[in-house]
Amino acid sequence: MTSARKNAIAMLESHDFFSHVRGGLRRTGIIGEQATAVLVFVVAVSRFLRNPLRLCIKEKTVGAVPYILKKVSMLLERNAIGTTISDRGWSAFARNPSHKVVFIPEWSDWVGTAGGARLEVVENSLTRWMPDKADGIILDKSEQIEAPFSCISARHQPDVTNRSRWLTIYQRRIPWTAVSQGGPLTSEESESWHQVQQLLHLRADIPFCLPDWTDVIIETAANDPRSSVNIPAFLQTWKTMCLIRSFYRQKREPMRLRPDFADFAETAFLLKKLCWEWRRFPSPTRLLSKIPELAQRTYCINPLTGKGVRYERSKGNHNRSCGKLV
Repeated sequence: MTSARKNAIAMLESHDFFSHVRGGLRRTGIIGEQATAVLVFVVAVSRFLRNPLRLCIKEKTVGAVPYILKKVSMLLERNAIGTTISDRGWSAFARNPSHKVVFIPEWSDWVGTAGGARLEVVENSLTRWMPDKADGIILDKSEQIEAPFSCISARHQPDVTNRSRWLTIYQRRIPWTAVSQGGPLTSEESESWHQVQQLLHLRADIPFCLPDWTDVIIETAANDPRSSVNIPAFLQTWKTMCLIRSFYRQKREPMRLRPDFADFAETAFLLKKLCWEWRRFPSPTRLLSKIPELAQRTYCINPLTGKGVRYERSKGNHNRSCGKLV
């Protein structure tokens, strides 16, 4: 086993894997966008699942999204991120689209060999519509790519009502006082991160087994129309968090990946801080009071800050619970 592989396993088996992610991002020289970059990393990992996530980053600073993707790509394997902004980019992505991240800066009005075109993502398919002139009539000619891939864009996809796997970040402007921290990643560190991606990819083939109390999450979220539409995206993010944290809980390869309450809480920390859709989603504290079969006391770590949090149900009273920093 190579030293890079050993380092990758050590990072994944750490009780706070995201401290390594934040440290790696600092080493890339990222400025002012570390929290967003952590979520981009999670969305990128979801590309190994059957139904990957999509992320829209509404940038305030022009060029912020490609800047973040460039930094996060240093923690992914080579050529993990592709773009469809040109004919060359489309062809390259179409040759090997599975388990990749596709960046779509604009959904329409870019110029290809035949003029303007538009893109559309539905489920696990990406379609490019190109105007084709024949006998004086302009018709739409389509090309379709079908594969599991993550999608990141700086714009919402127009004319699409089903955004069930979409997350949205409304960015703040990067402060002028923000400074880069740390030196560049060494070749050995980069190889270790490539090995992390390979290990995650291998384990992603293991089927998930959701706990019985998943129904409580769905029923609670479904009571509010503003949160019910986000249930599929939350479940996929929860599964992705489980995949990442499974190495800490299960050193040997498990027969099933079983998302637990700590995975749920860390997912909530990540999404509620960054994604506006999740402000109405049930909190871990609220759900703990509704699920008596969960442990009396649960610990987790905020993936954005590294602070430990303890969730504890009051003794003798299943209707109260609290979240405390530890």
